[in-house]
Order: sequence, then C-alpha cells, then structure tokens
Amino acid sequence: MRNDPMSFPNFRNKMAQGSTSIDRWRIPIGFAIAKVILHIPFLGRYGIHGDELYFLACGSRPALGYVDHPPLVPMVAALARLFGGHSLVALRIPSVLAGAVTVLITVRLAQELGGQRFSAWVAGIAMLAAPMYLRMNAILCIPAFEVAIAAVGAWLLLRALANGRAWQWAALGAVGALGLLAKHSMIFWLLGVAVGVSLTPQARRQGGWLIWLGAGIALLGLGANLLWQIPHGWPSLEFYRLIRQDQLMGIPPWLFLLGQLVYLNPISAPLWLSGLWAALQRSSGNARVLGIAYLVWLAILLVTRAKPYYLAPAYPPLIAFGAVASERWISRRSVRAAAWARRGLVAGLTASGIACALIALPVLPLPVVDGLLRPVVAPFGVRPMDLTFEHHLEFGWAEERNTVSRAFRALSQEDQRHCVILAKSYTQAAALEYFAWDGTRPPIVSGHMTYYLWGPGPFEPETVLAVGFEPMELRRTFAEVVEVARVGHPLAVDSERYVGVHVCRGLLLPWRQAWPSFKRFRFGPGL
Repeated sequence: MRNDPMSFPNFRNKMAQGSTSIDRWRIPIGFAIAKVILHIPFLGRYGIHGDELYFLACGSRPALGYVDHPPLVPMVAALARLFGGHSLVALRIPSVLAGAVTVLITVRLAQELGGQRFSAWVAGIAMLAAPMYLRMNAILCIPAFEVAIAAVGAWLLLRALANGRAWQWAALGAVGALGLLAKHSMIFWLLGVAVGVSLTPQARRQGGWLIWLGAGIALLGLGANLLWQIPHGWPSLEFYRLIRQDQLMGIPPWLFLLGQLVYLNPISAPLWLSGLWAALQRSSGNARVLGIAYLVWLAILLVTRAKPYYLAPAYPPLIAFGAVASERWISRRSVRAAAWARRGLVAGLTASGIACALIALPVLPLPVVDGLLRPVVAPFGVRPMDLTFEHHLEFGWAEERNTVSRAFRALSQEDQRHCVILAKSYTQAAALEYFAWDGTRPPIVSGHMTYYLWGPGPFEPETVLAVGFEPMELRRTFAEVVEVARVGHPLAVDSERYVGVHVCRGLLLPWRQAWPSFKRFRFGPGL
C-alpha cells in the first residue's frame, strides 16, 4: 500500500501489534482528564435545564420507552438522583464522563491510525474546541451519550475488522444496542456502517458472518424499545412526524450544512474535511467504512431534514482521520514551513476553542454573554438568544414553582382538596414536580409528550390550576377561566418569560373525556 499522506496504510499493522501499552494511552487519558477539568467548575453556575427536569420525571417512572426518546438517559437521570439527590453536579457528571470517553477514543483512534504525538494533540484539541461538544457535555442530554457511543462503536468496528474476533463483534453489537436505547436515530449510524462494509470488499471479507452477529445484538436495543412502543400505539412515530412538520421542515439543507461548519468550530473544518477525504480513499482500507457511513448518515439527514447537531456522532472518527492526514501533509513540507504549520494549527484551534467556550459554557453571567454577542449578530438579524437559547432554558423554573405554589395556597381548603395542576409543557410539569413545595402538593399533570400517557390524575377535579395556557385554549374545556398570576424571569426563554396561571372551574366534559384534547406530541404552539 502506498505511503499516501491522505491514507492510513499502517492501521492494520497497528492493530495487529496490539498497540495498547500504557505509553500510548497517556495522551488520550490526559485529554480525557482535561475534558473533565474543563467542565467541572461550570456545572452548577446557572440552573437546571428544562430537559433535565423532564429526564428526571421520566426516570422516576421507569419504562422501556417514552414518547420522544428511548430509556437510557432517564435511567441515567434516575441513578444520578439516587446517588446525588438534587445536586446539579451529580446530575451532569455522566455527560461530562461521556465527553471524556469521546475525547479519549478520538485521540486513541488517531494513534491507532498511525498518527504520532502531533496528530494525537491536534485530535484532542479539536475535540475540546468544538462548541457543539462543549455544550452537550455541560448538561444531561441525549446527544452527549449518543456521540460517546458512536465513537466507541467506530473504534470497536475498526478493531473488529482488523482482528476478526467474535467477542469484538459482540462488543460492537452491544454498543449498538446501547446506542439504540439512547436515541432512535442511531439506526442511521448502523445503516451507514452496513453500507460502508458492503461497499468495502476488504471489510466485507474480514467481517464475514461475524457482521451478522454484531447486527443481531445491536437490534436487541431497538427490540426492547419496541416492546414499549407496540402496546402504547407507536407514540414515537407520531412524535417524529409532528416534529418534522413543526421544526425540521423549516431547516433548509444549506443551513444544516452551514451548521456543520459552525457547530464543530470553523477552524476545525479543514481538519475533518481532510479526514473525510482520506477515509474515503481506497488505500485507506477498513477506515473507508466510516467515511462511507458518514456520507450515508449525512444524506439521510439532508433528505429527512434534521437539526445540525443530529450529525454530531459522526465526527470524532473524521477528526482523528484528519489529524493523522494533517500530520502527514505537514511532514512533507520543509522544516521551517512544517514548524509554522504545526504552531498555526494548534494556536488557531486553541484560540477559537477559548472563544467558543465563552459562549458554549456558563463561564460568564448570561447577560454579559448576550451583550458581547449582540453587536456581532445583530447585523445579520439574529438575536443573541438564538445562540444562547440552551443557556436561557436554565432559568425561571424555581420562580414558576413559587408562583404556582402561591396561587394554589390562595385557593380555599375545599378547592385545594379537589385541585389538579395542569401544565402545558413537560418542562413546566417537571419543574413543578422537581422543586419542593410548602405543605401539600396537588397532582401535577400535562398532555405534553409522555406526561399525556401518564394520565389525567387520580380523581375528577373540581378546580384546575392551569399553567402556560392561553385563556381561549382553556375555554374549550372549562366554563370559568380566571387568570390569577403571571410567571416571569428576565433570562427565561420567550415561551417561559410571561407564563399565565389560571384557575379553571366548570368542566364542560368529564375530566377523563376531556383529557385527549390536551394531548400534544409536538413542540409547536397550540394543542
């Protein structure tokens, strides 16, 4: 195999040599530790995220599935709550560790592709400097685990193809199953790998029947979730159909592609693009499987429409490939030019990473961040909150509980005994469940996402305290609708900044008959 700077001729030899000595792990472990150190100081700086509240609510009701996601992350949330109580650090540490695993595997993959010290450092810095990974590893969220699982899967896939051992294929299948328990879209990764193997004769020959072993084990994760989907009437399919109508169809392909450049850090673009090109070369051997898998995944997301971060799990291998390719390209320059190229690449990644961290992590007070962004994005008609939206979702939840609690205590004792709190969104319902109440807390229900399947509450209410609805929505179900309070927080997202609290009486239908009218498996406005 020719010594092309854009191919990986040493990969199989590296695997065959079992290059796993402690010396080879020092740099990957060092970057993994750096990832943890980078996040720890900021884990509790703002507040709890709305989606984290929902994961905790789901985790307190164990199941094999939920309307908008599989069960893995709610299980993680439940364990974090069991061992860490209400600690935000305990809740978010699993995402930080998932990020550390992703960085470790990416750097290690660069080494096993034949890279030396420089490519290992470039891969590590690029992973630390990507705003997409900085943000998703700062809170408990599904993408953090999806990316880590895909990175481990890519590493195991290349090792299995190189060594052909049954246990490696079984391990790869187990990782695939775990991925499908994290997010349904991991099926796209498995499909991409399948296409990549089928189009790479060397991989197809080396995998043989063991490929089917890995695929069969992987599909067990999907099968487990199907055991929940079938008796519940396939709610996730309805959710995906509606989110595509409400949100995804509004994301044009050019914006999705632009997001790949921005979310990964624009300075890293030449790195992963060169990695993709290198991986697709025939001389790259088994590494070509992952290059093809990326293109398949990209094509699926472009056709079906997707948010830019949906492709996040596909990039760690490309960054590793690109780091090796860049090292080989630089090594062909003159000594002076190579030295400047190395310094420039490391300096550019580091400086841009620091700038990205100031936005992606809660380093500064949020009003300061928005203020710094305003003169930069305003000429393009973009609000600072459009870039810091996820940060704003960490504000206003305790204030909502306080306002609703006061409204409940203002009711007569008779009304309190027969009262149900109805929240419009799952974040509102989960926040009201999460924060402690003074005295007795009434049942809290919602028609949003999986809350709808959890039902309308234990009894027929005479009074309903509705949170987040417009009066006209409530008058379809109640004869009397009176606004008693408004929830407000200056840093909350728009939909949570001025939330109405209404006392509703006089059901026009029995409560359980009215319940289906509150069903909402979407994020758009209205019921």
